[in-house]
Amino acid sequence: MDFIEKVKNKKELRDLDDAFLRRIIEGYKTKDFKKIRKDLRRVYGMFKSVKHKRSKEAYEMIFRITGRPKSVLDLGCGYSSGYFPFEDIKYYCTDIGYGYVKERGFIFDLLSDDYMKLPRVDVVLLFKVLESLEYFKRNVSKEVIRKLRCRYVVVSFDKKSLSGREIRKKGRSWFRRILGELNLNYEVLDYGDEIFFVIKKS
Repeated sequence: MDFIEKVKNKKELRDLDDAFLRRIIEGYKTKDFKKIRKDLRRVYGMFKSVKHKRSKEAYEMIFRITGRPKSVLDLGCGYSSGYFPFEDIKYYCTDIGYGYVKERGFIFDLLSDDYMKLPRVDVVLLFKVLESLEYFKRNVSKEVIRKLRCRYVVVSFDKKSLSGREIRKKGRSWFRRILGELNLNYEVLDYGDEIFFVIKKS
């Protein structure tokens, strides 16, 4: 069994793209597969292993701010790609696990792939994604938002941080700082177990 196979030897990590894992592994000084697997399970497994069906009401609340889009790009979609509730909206989805995107989307690594390959859309969704990226590359959220070609970006965070700490609506000061540096206007919505930042890009 090679090193990547050892890392993937857990159910919630089995579908992860090999090229993505190779890039993550290269960033570690140690080749302790148990340590790497623990980090990946903590960051990706906790959000991706549950099939999360976001309610239609949550999307409609967002679209009241953005306007009803003709196209949506769901980055880091997880299993939610199977639950997008609007058949009249063109829906693209990406993730770093084959089991998540299946026939509806494609593999895309937000840390290293070419953003020009992504379609230009009305709304980009980044639901419960950015904290995972920040765990591996600090301040990468700023790069991600800057590169996206869209009218609006919608970012959500769980009401609990990766450490398990409860987060209030006024939280995520690090992310608010990034939006300030990018000079972007946004509205904050509190719904269910998530906090949403609806960010106007153009």
